[in-house]
Amino acid sequence: MHPGRSVILAALAGSAIAALGGATGAHAQASEPILEEIIVYGERRARQESETPISLTAFSEKDINDRGIDRFEDFVRAIPNFTMTAGVALRQTRINIRGVATDPANIGLDPSVPVYVDGIAQGRHLVVNSALYDLESIEVLRGPQGTLFGRNSIAGAVLLRTRRPSTEGFETSGKLTFGEESLYQVSGLVNIPLGANAAFKVGAAKREHDGFDFNQTLDKEVNNLDSTSVRAQLLLTPNENLEMIARFEWSDDEIDGNSPDFAPVWDSSAGFDRIVEQNFDDFTDRETKAGSLEINYDFGNGYTLTSLTGLQSYDSSNWRDIDMTPLDILQTTSGPDSQDQFSQELRIASPVMERFDWIAGVYYFEQEADTTFTASIGSLLTGGPPTPFFLVGLGESKTEAWSAYGHLNYRLSEQLTATLGLRYTSEDKDGLLDQSPVPSFGIPEAYLQDSASDNEPSVIARLSYRPNDNWLVYGSFSTGYKASGYNIQPSAPEGFKADPEFLDSWEIGAKAEYNNVRFSASAFINDYTDLQVSRFESPPGGGLPVQIFGNAGKMDASGVELQLTWAPVENLSLGLAYGYLNAEYKEFSVATQDWTGNVPQRSPENTLAANAQYVITNLAAVDIRLRVDYFYKDEWFGTDTNDPMRHQPPVDLLNARVAIEDKDGRWSLAFWGKNLTDELHASQFSPPLGVPGIGRLWALPRHFGADLTWNF
Repeated sequence: MHPGRSVILAALAGSAIAALGGATGAHAQASEPILEEIIVYGERRARQESETPISLTAFSEKDINDRGIDRFEDFVRAIPNFTMTAGVALRQTRINIRGVATDPANIGLDPSVPVYVDGIAQGRHLVVNSALYDLESIEVLRGPQGTLFGRNSIAGAVLLRTRRPSTEGFETSGKLTFGEESLYQVSGLVNIPLGANAAFKVGAAKREHDGFDFNQTLDKEVNNLDSTSVRAQLLLTPNENLEMIARFEWSDDEIDGNSPDFAPVWDSSAGFDRIVEQNFDDFTDRETKAGSLEINYDFGNGYTLTSLTGLQSYDSSNWRDIDMTPLDILQTTSGPDSQDQFSQELRIASPVMERFDWIAGVYYFEQEADTTFTASIGSLLTGGPPTPFFLVGLGESKTEAWSAYGHLNYRLSEQLTATLGLRYTSEDKDGLLDQSPVPSFGIPEAYLQDSASDNEPSVIARLSYRPNDNWLVYGSFSTGYKASGYNIQPSAPEGFKADPEFLDSWEIGAKAEYNNVRFSASAFINDYTDLQVSRFESPPGGGLPVQIFGNAGKMDASGVELQLTWAPVENLSLGLAYGYLNAEYKEFSVATQDWTGNVPQRSPENTLAANAQYVITNLAAVDIRLRVDYFYKDEWFGTDTNDPMRHQPPVDLLNARVAIEDKDGRWSLAFWGKNLTDELHASQFSPPLGVPGIGRLWALPRHFGADLTWNF
């Protein structure tokens, strides 16, 4: 890390200590807390964040509004040891926690960090990078969450909770955004009470913007986004013991020109100008549909039965100029891809009794996904018109899984609690890949079909201790497990299947909360065995590179996470989130290559987020909210091979926001700027086919806009 940033970190750490010391001394004199209470659901029941012995980051509804969060990329930089491919690459939404991520475009792989929306696991990250509105909270849980959340949550989990319909009154609210590059977004919702025991809510969002990159071959802006979504909820409470919530969501996203910036191997400095040169107009289209039914029944003695039923489907198509040059060499399609999933969970939660509380449940999940892919040769190689497809393939993946779990908190004393959790998962998966290429291009013809059956436990054992009402310390050991996967993409036969991956994780942590300061710290050691990884390789006889899939023998990751929120005086709040990650492959040898000692892709050593917010409240009719956010991310590689051409240097980002707010909360007008220093940095890297080089998809440049929100 840069020496200047080390000084900044030392100063921030000193501020944290001073804040805790000041809060301790002032606690006896303070009568009312300044900080907002944060409720989280990381243990599947409502609990204060400071009393939850998990390394997590939570954003309340107020924090979501203060930050102007509209999409996933608006909050990910504020989370320690968390990275995500941001921007408009819909098929490449890759979430990474503590050095572990999954190839998002491969239908045969499950994500290592599942996303839950109102308790329903989203089968693929492809469906999550869409509009976020009407949210009650966002939670990011770090470390294995297999006992309570299952579904391969070996690295962590992301929880999104939408606001429920209300029977208390009619409500309408919305948000209108304008910005550079013709950015236009509108979202709105209406809540309608249907008597004392029912309510209906419907909302919609529309977002459009032109791309920030320019294709000089086609003479047009590219990476343009057009996104539409609709969400509806129906709440029924027939009696005081029974609650039912039906939810439905639909979205459609289109990108015109999902085009990387190309740099050839002989000029690694090329491609740093947001100018792309593809001769083919790339395009991506995605449609998702989801429905769920949540039923909560209170037996009247504190025991609650919950049923969660979920249905989801998506369809996606992707067309790409895969050589990324102005020459007509190669074009590919992926799709139509489709996925259909069904899940059912039943769980029962005990009341929180003097000595113990517990949760137990069963879970069933099934998913079917299929894809087609093609490639065609351009006129440069044929000497005439483009050829018909020289590669045609299809793939299928089927998953059926069930699990049973239990989670017990037992209070050994008023201060000391022991936690034991166990989940047993049985998962069957089928994979099929059928590819028919022209042999002269080096990709082998293959018909690959296989089945896997995995049966594994996940456990957690934890001790947590509360020396007083303000502090919590804890230590835990947990295991993680991720089921077998298949490479359902153009591939070599030896790279079709990967065995399950496993994790042993040790973690210690501490949390403190006073009237004006909230602090958390955690340290972890993760020991991965048989981590599932993907890579591109050229066939032994030469030809186009293909995707190889398999297991790395061993990967170790250790690190720390620090978070601080401090309100030194009324109306002023300061925030800090810091993550340190030391991740390294200890055993990783494939064919003639040995990548032992390499850093896993997208794993920066240091991540830092700091913010300051001040509210001017002494005006007659309005308040003025001033906010500044600073983000730092260390260097990272876009591939496990640590290819220097897929290397992103450290990046500093600065955002600012000024909001004028009605004192009654009925409206606000905010002006914002993002990436104010106009840092050029990659969101992801893509290897081109047919030409030696690398493609970069850029994160957003400096841009400005305004939000108008209302709530009546």
